[in-house]
Amino acid sequence: VIWLVRGEDSSETTKENTVYVDSVAELCGLGSGNGLNDRFSGVVEPQKTWNIELPSDKKVDKILVKEGDEVKTGDKLFTYSTEEMEESLAQAEIDLDRLGNEIEQTKAQITQLKKEKAEASSDAQLSYTTQINSAENTIKKNEYEQKSKKVEINKLKNSIANATVISEMDG
Repeated sequence: VIWLVRGEDSSETTKENTVYVDSVAELCGLGSGNGLNDRFSGVVEPQKTWNIELPSDKKVDKILVKEGDEVKTGDKLFTYSTEEMEESLAQAEIDLDRLGNEIEQTKAQITQLKKEKAEASSDAQLSYTTQINSAENTIKKNEYEQKSKKVEINKLKNSIANATVISEMDG
């Protein structure tokens, strides 16, 4: 853009009072005069990212969003398949019941062995003591397995309850 500044006499235009001025758009590099805007190079980076990795022991059942959908915090993204987890839960509950039954049977066996030991000769009592100690160790082992099964059951129930992955951020 060329601006002409006239002297006091508006009819006079001289080389000395001519001022050349560029537009603000040109000074800022917003245009080259040919109708095209200049492009700035660089990389656009998100402020936050959230990676969701599929655990090896889980399968995706349903995907609830499509690529390019805008999601808000709290939106459901996808669900895991719970069929295998439900089967594992049922098996773990059966195992827990079995362990409880084994403990009760072993306790009854110990009670019977103690009665027999009281009536046995002093030579046979050592054998009964060994059998009783072995049965008590079996009970302790089964009680430990019961605790492990309860932890496993709680984890499976928690996984089933949290089978839907919910967005933790907007994006």
